[in-house]
Amino acid sequence: MPLTRAAEAGRASAPLLIAIVLGTAGLAWFGGRSWKTAESHPVARSEPPSAGTRPPAEGPGTAIPSESDSSRARHSEDRPSAPREAAVPSPSADLAGCLRDKDAEAVRECLRSRLDARPESAQIAHILCSDTENSDRHLILVTEAMSRIPAAEVLEWLDDLQTRCRRYQESDFLPACLLARRGQDPSWFAGFRSTLTPERLFDPNADEAGIQIAALFIREGDPQVRDWIQAGARGEFGGTLRQIDRAIGVSISMQPPGEEWLSNLRSIIQSADIPEGGALGSTFVHALLDSRAWPNNSSAPALDTLVTVLYDPRFQDSAAATLCLSFTPQPPNGCDAAMWDVVRSRALEVAAQIGLSIPGQSRR
Repeated sequence: MPLTRAAEAGRASAPLLIAIVLGTAGLAWFGGRSWKTAESHPVARSEPPSAGTRPPAEGPGTAIPSESDSSRARHSEDRPSAPREAAVPSPSADLAGCLRDKDAEAVRECLRSRLDARPESAQIAHILCSDTENSDRHLILVTEAMSRIPAAEVLEWLDDLQTRCRRYQESDFLPACLLARRGQDPSWFAGFRSTLTPERLFDPNADEAGIQIAALFIREGDPQVRDWIQAGARGEFGGTLRQIDRAIGVSISMQPPGEEWLSNLRSIIQSADIPEGGALGSTFVHALLDSRAWPNNSSAPALDTLVTVLYDPRFQDSAAATLCLSFTPQPPNGCDAAMWDVVRSRALEVAAQIGLSIPGQSRR
């Protein structure tokens, strides 16, 4: 039986839900999906996405940040100018100058001569987000800076780095830096792995970098990290909504298509440890409308699960907003038409309850 709606105070307003659907892809996401418009429905895909990442506009080390990304970068404070004939560059500018050399080894030697004994993540983040000309050298910069951070402290250092500059968040940039570091010093890398715990990955004071890095170990066949992420996706380690949402994406992406994909989703949706809030309902909409969640290419079991999402007070608001604002009344490609009508009808009920304004539809 569907879950009954619990009465609750302080509900999210319709404008907030619209912002969730249209403006916060970073919070509700599904590995390998983009935010789908009414004209773009899910179809079967032959390749699963890289675990833990949303698709970047360009590959690691090559993406050019948007103007809004650059405006969010942490800029160093203005310093008084030295005499014109003896201008003194800031430490960040000094390091950035190393990246202009086209020879990779020369870049490394320059950085090694100029990096502090313990580089500040804020300084490195500033270069990552402000330098648009030498992005193919950014991996070298982070790898060399990371080599001076004790293995037990690297997770927090990388998390702070990404929080300060999200330019590469939706790519495999951080895992690539760690792999490069492993090539330099396998014992350091082994020490880093030995410090990972689920409590650190789902630390409520941290961001999402730990979950993305965990995906690297899962891809390399680490069963313990895989178990952590599976449990974390069900909310068993607590953590923030952003961390849980990211873990859900990683957990989904490692499942074989069909029954296992759908069973994993159901175990997450049914978990009592998943908190209310954010846009997890939107995540489930996109995951269940992906043809990889359809056993034997039948959408009916996934759409039936989607109906339960629309009756769950933790997820129904953002799920309904996504269905009403991002999909047309016509069923997406391959969806069972009768079941889609049931899904659409329930989504409209929830939309009316929360006062959601749907373009092209008069309000009653």
